[in-house]
Amino acid sequence: MTLVVETLVARYGSTRVLREVSLQARPGEIVALIGANGVGKSTLLNTIAGLHRSATGKISVDGTAILGRPAHRIAGMGIALVPEGRRLFSELTVRENLQMGLHGLRVPGREAHARIDSVFAMFPILAEFRSRPAGLLSGGQQQMLAIGRALVRNPTVLLLDEPSLGLAPTLVQQILATVKELAQQDVAVLLAEQNAAAALAVATYGIVLENGCVARADDARTLLEDEDVSQHYLGGAARESGARSGQTISVPDELRSRELMSR
Repeated sequence: MTLVVETLVARYGSTRVLREVSLQARPGEIVALIGANGVGKSTLLNTIAGLHRSATGKISVDGTAILGRPAHRIAGMGIALVPEGRRLFSELTVRENLQMGLHGLRVPGREAHARIDSVFAMFPILAEFRSRPAGLLSGGQQQMLAIGRALVRNPTVLLLDEPSLGLAPTLVQQILATVKELAQQDVAVLLAEQNAAAALAVATYGIVLENGCVARADDARTLLEDEDVSQHYLGGAARESGARSGQTISVPDELRSRELMSR
């Protein structure tokens, strides 16, 4: 499904946080939202997911308007949010957290087991720790679990809010490689990231937010190669990252190993 946002304005009280933001994400695409803290990235994702209700404009999925609908209705349409900070149930086990992701879907027992098993197949380290409380997992494992909790809903649109937060660089690459793998399964991905260089390296398209507005929007590689974007948002890292050389990110073997136990 194609996600379309048109002239979206979001407020907290009388303060406008988003100012006529427009974008779209098609199946198989990763659209990276980059910008400093406080520019409205999380507000945008929360508004799409129905968690922030003080907004005007248009949000639609395959032509069906969703702005203003309750969050559980939006989730039922195939839109899944992986929130900043993961927000897992720390005292529940890995399996129980995945089961919580199915809440409200009325999925038959056999299919529910199959969906959870598919997450375990993607992240075998979670299968190994299926009975471990989520609060005892490492940061990388918790992020896998947060993504897995969204994936059991079989989303067609995946909203990711700062998935690299608090992770070591190697784990950031591994998590984003998984995101790229998901997009290749015809999922439309909207990725909000402060780690702009890493996000643009896996993205199809990039959007720069400044003060709640779209300041730049272009192909991800074009933004990576732009000197102004590099200096202001990438710390001048575009040349050093290998992005100009056409470097791609693949899913390393360590993604599915015990090495993810350490941050």
